[in-house]
Amino acid sequence: ADKIQALIRGYLVRCKSDQNVTLIRARIEMANQRALANPGMTLGALMRVALNTLENSTNLTHITKACMTLELSTRYSETSCQVLVASDAPSILYQLILSLN
Repeated sequence: ADKIQALIRGYLVRCKSDQNVTLIRARIEMANQRALANPGMTLGALMRVALNTLENSTNLTHITKACMTLELSTRYSETSCQVLVASDAPSILYQLILSLN
């Protein structure tokens, strides 16, 4: 009964929503489809690549891009924040800062 109520409630809300909400919903759906089509572009995948770059790269451009990716992923996902802390990224970042001139 709860599932049916939720479906009907969702349908009614979508029917009453204005054009802006409909456009936003369509953009989110398109982004989800692109992410499913290319799993390497999800926040989780980009974050794993960025963490690997921080651990293994010495190229400043790559490290800067990895830091930008980490900043973006942690801004939009609490799970990314938890993964960042669990992977010991803060200490890696501190070591990188200390190694700078």
